[in-house]
Amino acid sequence: MYSNIDYNSHFNNANYFCMALELLTGYFVKSLRMEYRVTIKLGDGIILKLFEMGNGCIIELAT
Repeated sequence: MYSNIDYNSHFNNANYFCMALELLTGYFVKSLRMEYRVTIKLGDGIILKLFEMGNGCIIELAT
């Protein structure tokens, strides 16, 4: 959606959080930490991965 793209043609950072929450449906979220390592630009594909661990989970958004 173009509403998720800022004036620099980058995916708006707030949307990373919303995408992560969609993967966490059914989980109790005690805390959440996000690291922005790469910029997603208009036209990039996004791959979401959920890794379950003994004490929580990790969500990876990659291009």
